[in-house]
Amino acid sequence: MFVNTLPLGMELEQESTALELVKRSREILNGAIAHEQYPFSRIASEFNYAPDIFYAYQIGVLEELVINGIKIDSDMIGERLAKFKTAIYVENTNGTEAIDIVYNDAQYSSGLIRTLATCIRNVVYAIIENPKQSVRKISMLDSEMKAFTENISSTKLEDTKIKLFHELFEHQVELHPEHKALVAIDGSYTYRELDERANCVANALIE
Repeated sequence: MFVNTLPLGMELEQESTALELVKRSREILNGAIAHEQYPFSRIASEFNYAPDIFYAYQIGVLEELVINGIKIDSDMIGERLAKFKTAIYVENTNGTEAIDIVYNDAQYSSGLIRTLATCIRNVVYAIIENPKQSVRKISMLDSEMKAFTENISSTKLEDTKIKLFHELFEHQVELHPEHKALVAIDGSYTYRELDERANCVANALIE
């Protein structure tokens, strides 16, 4: 399989519909394929183009290959490794589309990628269900995600009495005045001693 990287860029009006988005995406993809001979490396160099996410659409993945009546077995050489931070593959096999996400696990967790995949699925389902709705009204969240976010937004947090760093420190001075607060090469300080030193420095700065 040979892969040719093509740059894709698109602008939409605020009230563009989902159907318009799909049609515009198709036009841009077909236009990019029509000019695929233009080197991607040159485009990236001239326009300082370095996307974080790459999409790969593989058309017609062959399950069986027959040449002159002889069946050729195929196999993948090695594992599909992440060449970029995140790569999203859209594969069409026997008329069925599938999305495969390959990512750098040193930068992203499996939970985060599962959430990304779920959001992609939710957007696709929303477009299929109502292609004439405005793009900006399409939510990436499903009912479970929406319930979770609404629960967070409706949760009332109690006001904390201690908010600033110096108040936190003074609170520790009251609770544990003789506990060690700082250990250095030339000695150590308790919370009380460090508080006294800090007050001396503060008073000197005020004066």
